[in-house]
Amino acid sequence: MKDLFKPCHNTDLLFGMSSLVAGTDRHYLFVDWDDKNLDEILEICGNVLFKKRGFGKCYLIESGHGYHLVNFSHKLSINTYVQILKELDACPKFIEWVDKVEYGILRLSRRSKHKKVPKLVGILQPPYPMGEDIFTRNIYLNFLNLESQIQKIRRVNVYDTEN
Repeated sequence: MKDLFKPCHNTDLLFGMSSLVAGTDRHYLFVDWDDKNLDEILEICGNVLFKKRGFGKCYLIESGHGYHLVNFSHKLSINTYVQILKELDACPKFIEWVDKVEYGILRLSRRSKHKKVPKLVGILQPPYPMGEDIFTRNIYLNFLNLESQIQKIRRVNVYDTEN
């Protein structure tokens, strides 16, 4: 029985959210930047998301190695999602992942290595009104809040039962 479960890798993902809109082949915009400072992000979001693409509110989260951005006003095809990630100069590995598996995942929890809790640092508001999926937005923001209340995390083993 012991041989049935063999560790394939370690991870510490406690919470994460997928870009895929439930029951559809559409995606919310989830972005990961590991090498951009806040001023660069604000400028590129203003130009690409608001001026060029007409997006609604965007939520900016400080992560352990940079920033994440989420938007719940548009439901995108995978091709449009990948194109916008490129226009935003998102993390190349994130773009590659989204293009490969056809969805994005953003971590809502800290990593055990740096223990930095992701936190909402700003709401980017366009100069025009735009609706958003309030239910999904609230789930996302509530998970961020829940993570900040967790006192201790531990690394776990992930087991592959297929091999």
